[in-house]
Amino acid sequence: MDNNVLASKKFPKIIKEIKECGFVKNIKFVEPNYLDIAITNLKKGLNDRAHVNKSFTLIQFLLQKVKNKVQQDLYNLLDEYDLLKIETTTKEKLISVYPKIKDLFEKYRNKVPKQRYVDFNQGLDARLLDEKKMQLLSEIPIKPLRIAFDSMKYEKVYTSAIELAAKYGIRNLSNYLLYNEEDNPEELYQRLEININLCESLNINIYSFPMKFHPINGDKWYKNRDYLGPYWNKKFIRAIQTILNATKGKIGKGKSFFYTAFGGNIDEYFKILIMPETYILYRFFFEERGYTEKWWNEFNSFKQSDKEIIEKIVHPNEFKDISKHIGNSSIINFINKHYLREDIKNPNSKYYKEKKEYDTMKSKATQSHLQVTQAQTQPKIEKELAYSMQI
Repeated sequence: MDNNVLASKKFPKIIKEIKECGFVKNIKFVEPNYLDIAITNLKKGLNDRAHVNKSFTLIQFLLQKVKNKVQQDLYNLLDEYDLLKIETTTKEKLISVYPKIKDLFEKYRNKVPKQRYVDFNQGLDARLLDEKKMQLLSEIPIKPLRIAFDSMKYEKVYTSAIELAAKYGIRNLSNYLLYNEEDNPEELYQRLEININLCESLNINIYSFPMKFHPINGDKWYKNRDYLGPYWNKKFIRAIQTILNATKGKIGKGKSFFYTAFGGNIDEYFKILIMPETYILYRFFFEERGYTEKWWNEFNSFKQSDKEIIEKIVHPNEFKDISKHIGNSSIINFINKHYLREDIKNPNSKYYKEKKEYDTMKSKATQSHLQVTQAQTQPKIEKELAYSMQI
């Protein structure tokens, strides 16, 4: 949890201590008996509330794990001690019932060996990584290696650190990319693309997590979630967040996925940033139904001065009462048509009905594909089954 462990003069000693704790490569870990630990701590009076909750959770796990008569007997026992609900579970009841379920829990608890790993949650400073430190890191099962890439000015330092990690066999990395500070939107795309290319050239896995910058001090912006960096606007921020909503906040390896989500080049990227939010969120539906193409063709039919007006309207991401400020009816109609569209989640809207038809069609197409695939593989399966029965 050190904020910058690489800055410590005792870094080699820290790695040595980690290894002495059993965190070396290819060493498996078997979970201890957590219920036994919790009951022991209850007897000692250590953090009763936490260990009552933990014991209750573990006993409920056991109740779901066992089957048939064993499950019924355990249920009856827990009912007898009034331990079926957390509200009636007490320290004294748990201590009393434990001797009667101790052997059963030991039999069914998780004993599958797991790979141990080390995670420096605060991340490692690429500026302080060198050959010696990377070699030390490679001696422990680090997963993932977290390195930030917050600005293009660190591109050389960052890529050198990633290449060094790959050289020493560290293949799973996690990368935070700060945006909305002093960067411009183009730089976020560039940093993401650099990661995609590094994954491919070095055969590694980098999960990128774009993180929106929020100031943590200052009277004006403190706790203000709407802060905008000098080169960003509300529409671009919403577009990035909408894309990340579909990817669950992360971008993994794979060029096709990245270029589909963020655009095949910078021009396509900025096209997505200015695209109506719903068109981004339901990308395939609006593309296949032709709405996205119509929006883009209509936008490009405007002369350059009108395009600039549209962009000034779109960037603040506020489209109400624009007719009070804009006299151009063509621009107003364009904005109303694409940016103030009917809510796709409203059952009475035409988009909702079209989307429902689209989803049904896609579902049928998927089922048909599965049936064809199954039909193609079934003779082979039957042949293999017949062969195995003969054996």
